[in-house]
Amino acid sequence: MKPAAHDGFPYALNVNRFIGAAPLSGQAFTVVGVPWDGAVTHRPGARFGPQAIRRASLMLCDAAHPLFNVSAQALLGGAGDMHLSNAAGLAVARDQIRAQAGALIARHHTVFLGGDHFITLAVLQAMHAQHGPVAMVHFDAHCDTWQDHFGEPLGHGIWTYEAIKQGLVLPQKTVHIGLRSGGRREARGYVQSQGGLIIGMDCVEVAPAYDHAELTANAAATLVWTYLFAQVAKRFG
Repeated sequence: MKPAAHDGFPYALNVNRFIGAAPLSGQAFTVVGVPWDGAVTHRPGARFGPQAIRRASLMLCDAAHPLFNVSAQALLGGAGDMHLSNAAGLAVARDQIRAQAGALIARHHTVFLGGDHFITLAVLQAMHAQHGPVAMVHFDAHCDTWQDHFGEPLGHGIWTYEAIKQGLVLPQKTVHIGLRSGGRREARGYVQSQGGLIIGMDCVEVAPAYDHAELTANAAATLVWTYLFAQVAKRFG
């Protein structure tokens, strides 16, 4: 007997787009990978995070979220990965990310899959260019408020400091969740002194080489899935 084809399930489509969505065209929502980890302090590998998150999302079966009575399949388009020069310097990568992010933000509600935390500043710069200062909820173990990255002006640990300094975010509407790293008192107090709030949780980057049993990739896919469907429900539900 010929096996039945389960074409309705994302994993049966054998694609690497989030929840098996169609390629991006005119859909309202999109997910794009930012495969960059050239600013990590120690272990690289987060450039492969976007692939792992999308692959994990295919196991969400028909992608119907239990909390929201909506379907996002027709509203979501997969944008693949940004085209980045991984051999180039940080300034070049920042400009490439900012330009490509801006083009997507202008047309779609966009979710960005990293990548190391260096990419966030460029995304915020692109958002600010179109929408002005934004509120921010930051899930991480580190507050990322270094004023330089081991003497360099760019890096993955300075983006919060730069985002506030450049006026990209509203400090009084900035929430940091999950900080477990004590660090210097000046760094711990900086966000609070600017009007932010610190509470508790932990959510970090995805590096597949160190991700036992794809636990982090599955958690990340679930978080993105929940966020997307919540936004769909908010707009169209």
